[in-house]
Amino acid sequence: AKMPERAERAIALSHRPAELIERLYSYLIAHDGVEEGFGWLVRLRELSSSPESAEAYVDRMMALSLDQAELPELAERAIELSDERPRQIERILTYYKQHGETEAALRWLWRLASAFEGSAEREQCLERIVDYALNTADAREQAEQALEQSTDPQPLLELFFEHDHHLGDR
Repeated sequence: AKMPERAERAIALSHRPAELIERLYSYLIAHDGVEEGFGWLVRLRELSSSPESAEAYVDRMMALSLDQAELPELAERAIELSDERPRQIERILTYYKQHGETEAALRWLWRLASAFEGSAEREQCLERIVDYALNTADAREQAEQALEQSTDPQPLLELFFEHDHHLGDR
């Protein structure tokens, strides 16, 4: 426990803290300090000098939380820090779908639709919600909510028709 405390003191006094933070991060990750390591990535993001490098730290947070540690709750925190929310939401959506977590996937599909408020992409998200809610999540009421919010309901109605038609075939 001494090493991280000493490192934190050195970082506080350093003129180039990023290098020291990277070393501390590597140490923490090697010693199962995923949540602490995540916190230092947040700090590196705050110290970054450009939006591109800030987003690169968010990418690292997403990779750490989803690919290495399988802690989607950390990824959800990273998304809040992102300037590219739709791209990061797609990453967590993939994670939740791969792990069969349909409620979480639907929740993030709705967040994605919100991120696209007032744009053409929003309709595509609503269509994805209808498709996923009907065909994967067995959540018809959410599909109906998406239909109600649509400004172009025809493609969504076709998904309902297809789904109900296939149910009739069984």
